[in-house]
Amino acid sequence: MKQCSRCREEKELSEFRTLKDATSDSWCRKCRVSYNSAYETAHRQERTAERRYWSDAHLERARSSARAYRAENKENINAYQRAQYLANPEKNKANRSANKEKLRAVCRAWQAANRDKDCARSNKQRAEKLCATPSWGNPFFIEEIYHLAQLRTKATGIKWHVDHIVPLKSKTVCGLHVEHNLRVIPAVQNISKGNRQWPDMPQQNMR
Repeated sequence: MKQCSRCREEKELSEFRTLKDATSDSWCRKCRVSYNSAYETAHRQERTAERRYWSDAHLERARSSARAYRAENKENINAYQRAQYLANPEKNKANRSANKEKLRAVCRAWQAANRDKDCARSNKQRAEKLCATPSWGNPFFIEEIYHLAQLRTKATGIKWHVDHIVPLKSKTVCGLHVEHNLRVIPAVQNISKGNRQWPDMPQQNMR
């Protein structure tokens, strides 16, 4: 047992933090958290400026630490963000309105840097709406096919598309959004093909 020097209560040793020098804190965890929270609130601007100054001076270390924290606490962070989003709908709407151009710029930058992923995501969403993506489809292979289209476009200077060999939606047949039904072809060929042609299609549809 140990007495907290702040609240003067006798508590188990587990209620006290262990310091770097292997000694235990003189304040219990509850008192320490209460004090730190009150201090942060009273000195919010100063503490924010201090953290920003440290991050600017140690940019790579700060980024690495942030990435590691997000990776280790991904589920908790997502749950917290969802809860905050649902709890403050008006605030979120106001933030989106006030930062509309900034959000668009961020989206455009991500799309420009990740065109293959963006195309794969867009087509996946379209396919899901058509109930064309089975559970046995391989997302990795599908994304690789879209990446190949981007590589060919850069290498040749000609626009290449990912084509659904059997169209996802047509009057006669509906294909699947799976790797076996995808191929990379020139954009001109894909556009002219439309959803009217596919291998072994019925002769009456070949117009």
